[in-house]
Amino acid sequence: RMIAMQARFAVACFNLGFVSALRLFGHKLVKRTGIFSVRIKKLKREFEFRGREDWGAMTHFYKPGYRIFDSSPNDKIRVIIDAGAHIGTETVGFRFFHPQATIISIEAERSNFEILRRNVGGDAKQILINAGLCNKNCKLRIRKGGVSNESFRVEQAELSVGNSDIDGVSLQHILSAHEISTIDILKLDIEGAEKLLFDETADS
Repeated sequence: RMIAMQARFAVACFNLGFVSALRLFGHKLVKRTGIFSVRIKKLKREFEFRGREDWGAMTHFYKPGYRIFDSSPNDKIRVIIDAGAHIGTETVGFRFFHPQATIISIEAERSNFEILRRNVGGDAKQILINAGLCNKNCKLRIRKGGVSNESFRVEQAELSVGNSDIDGVSLQHILSAHEISTIDILKLDIEGAEKLLFDETADS
């Protein structure tokens, strides 16, 4: 167990720097609530989180993750869509590995989106969308599927006034609105709405 903890701390040091890794592990030990931040040394920016409410997302900084490489120096990853971006842990990882890419981060739940905006906003090649990704443009209701802020899910709302929480947008709409023809990385963590996204409309 001690060896595993040391390994996680080493990963956090690589991702955040030694001081921020210490601060992050300190938050885990005391399990405080409220708004906190750690500095991502390699990106030279602060990253906010809501104490133990966002701890599941913050584990991304101390667990070995994944990296998708460019095909070649002349064929770089240029467009990334991070759907279900939550507070932005994956978005900042994409930005570190792909500094020239346009990243579209989509998050439905408004309080998550506000933290996401503070964490990754101010980036000229970053597009933020407060909506739910769906197979068509529609109205959605947000349901909390568990105890954490990572488990919100959406469902299509009845077409009555005041019955929806947020807009649903399709991939086709996003690509058209931003004049994008190709997606290089499509990351999806949308709590079951993947099933809708990959219906017959996905062919287009």
